[in-house]
Amino acid sequence: MKDYVAASGSASKKENVEIVIAPPYQKMDAAARRTGFVKKLLEQMNKEDLAVKNNAGNTAFFLAAASKRVEIVKAMMEKNEDIVKIRGDNDMLPIHKPALEGDKEMVEYLYEATGDELLDNNDCFHLLINLINHGLYDVALDLVKRHPERALARGKNKETALHLLARMPVLTHTGQEIPDSAFELVEHLWKQVMLLDDSQILEIIRKPWSLIFEAAKQGNFRFLKRIFCTYLDLMFEVDENHYTILHFAVMYRRLNIFYFIYDIGRFKDMVVRDTDKEGNNILHLAAKLPPADIPDIESPALHIQMQIDKWWFEEVKRITHPVYAEAKNKDGKTPRALFTEQHEDLRNKADKYTKKIATAYITGSTLIATVVFATLFTLPGGTDENTGTSHFVRRASFIVFTISDTIALLLSSFSIIVFLAVISSQCEEANFLNRVPGNLALGLHLLLLYVKAVMVAFSATVFIVFKDKLRWTLVLLTVMVIFAIAMYKGRAWTIYGEVMHYTYKNW
Repeated sequence: MKDYVAASGSASKKENVEIVIAPPYQKMDAAARRTGFVKKLLEQMNKEDLAVKNNAGNTAFFLAAASKRVEIVKAMMEKNEDIVKIRGDNDMLPIHKPALEGDKEMVEYLYEATGDELLDNNDCFHLLINLINHGLYDVALDLVKRHPERALARGKNKETALHLLARMPVLTHTGQEIPDSAFELVEHLWKQVMLLDDSQILEIIRKPWSLIFEAAKQGNFRFLKRIFCTYLDLMFEVDENHYTILHFAVMYRRLNIFYFIYDIGRFKDMVVRDTDKEGNNILHLAAKLPPADIPDIESPALHIQMQIDKWWFEEVKRITHPVYAEAKNKDGKTPRALFTEQHEDLRNKADKYTKKIATAYITGSTLIATVVFATLFTLPGGTDENTGTSHFVRRASFIVFTISDTIALLLSSFSIIVFLAVISSQCEEANFLNRVPGNLALGLHLLLLYVKAVMVAFSATVFIVFKDKLRWTLVLLTVMVIFAIAMYKGRAWTIYGEVMHYTYKNW
């Protein structure tokens, strides 16, 4: 460090500071992954050096907080524990830097090191928002417990922390369910809101956009349940189109929200009569195609999408009075007529798609059935010339071969019949509810089973032929067959599982 100062010569005081601090910054940046080197460098620095800022107004500690190297930050804290208080860019504390990037380990360490006395109201709010945005709900929950008044704060876009949680997706980007700590956070925030009077509560609920309707779009059932359990009257909220939470559940195909509200009979009876500006009641909404921007919903096969929409229409029809089921909107269309009109293109595409898939399955089934049938008349090991009986008829492997080959033939025949039923069906709207998806799933199930039976028959044949010689081939065969079955099962049953998931999950 003294060498750097001496080299400055007649430079000004400010230039001296820049010369002193620049080399350590450069080395720390270049050695971000070399923790040992940085620790040795820190040993050569004074406590005051860590508090010096560069031209951008940041200390080395502020930059290190974004490095994802907790060891370096801890080493700096041991050298100078006050550096956690020094603000950097945009007047941010060091803890804000890893919070902006979602660095959980760094945030948790700096959160304890920073302490409540350093966090003013503005710091608390922005930290809370960043924690929620990056799914660091445990830290956010602790922050709200310490600073409950932040529940009512709004950012530049007028959103509160509850607005962010209302937009919280049902699943994370990794496909995992949202942790319980997120909903504990909702409860603590909502408790603070419930301390307000009704007009203030509605102000938070409605502005800048409706919490409950956005949560319904996202399918955020647990969020809504926590709110409705303490403020049931919010179920009567309507938007500019006169839509209630039940209407949103139907439009966005949110089954758990739909049933939750449906179970509250007094509410259901009131909302099913409401119509929007176009004269559509709730059954008209169920008849429409779902919005294209439904969050976190997989795009199923065409015939499954047709089945889902048909099921929704029938289920909503079940809760409506027959008078409203036949009511016409301003275009003079009943719900059923609107369903037929909206789904005409989807039904035609689903018809072609289903029959194309069934045809492909029939081709494969027929080929395998032909081979299996021929195998029964070409027995492995040959037959006795006098009796026509197989030479290995008494072997257990021969019995396994005969049974598995026969089972494979029967299963392939059954699957062909089922797929033919799919191809020959008219694929009308009503057929997509159960018959078409059900037959397709059954045929695929039979197909998977008889392919397994063929594998068993093939293995038994090898055992018959090579039992008395080349026994190493039996070991190799066993390993290969197990591997093949495992690979096939993993991939084939995934396809079957997708079909069954959409066909029988919700109905």
